[in-house]
Amino acid sequence: MKELQFILKASTVEQLFGKERSCLSANPAAETVFKRYFLEDRSQKSFLPVEPGAISYIVQPPLGKFHIALWLYMVEGADSIEKSPAPDTNRSGQESGLSFTICREGGVRHIWTAGGVASGSDSESQTRNILDVYERFLTSEGLSIERNCMRTWFFCHDIDNNYSGFVKARRENFAV
Repeated sequence: MKELQFILKASTVEQLFGKERSCLSANPAAETVFKRYFLEDRSQKSFLPVEPGAISYIVQPPLGKFHIALWLYMVEGADSIEKSPAPDTNRSGQESGLSFTICREGGVRHIWTAGGVASGSDSESQTRNILDVYERFLTSEGLSIERNCMRTWFFCHDIDNNYSGFVKARRENFAV
């Protein structure tokens, strides 16, 4: 399986879509596994389509003089790719806070999740809620964090002020 990664930057959503179309046209054998949109401000999300699969929206301005960016991760040669119907929906159609893409190749299953946003009064409770949803998703797939998770990646808003609660919940969750 061949992996392809692209970082597309633009001043407008329309420009970004044009760059994405060009990238997809130049790689017709590749399938999108995940997308991470980096947005200058939250309002830009309303201009983006609802898509299936592991899609993240990070309110963090891209570097340089750009207003929006897209990290596009694609593969060629996978045996199959399955995507969640839409962000925030699990296989049974219930809101889960996660979207996912499952890529199968040679008997191996790779799972990418995204969109874990949770309610809570502080970063500690939000982190606990996100990890709880993630672990329930893994269990539904016959997996666990201990045996099957290679990496977690959190984008934490205002990390300077939310770091201690985030770290406390994460540390307690992963304590053996």
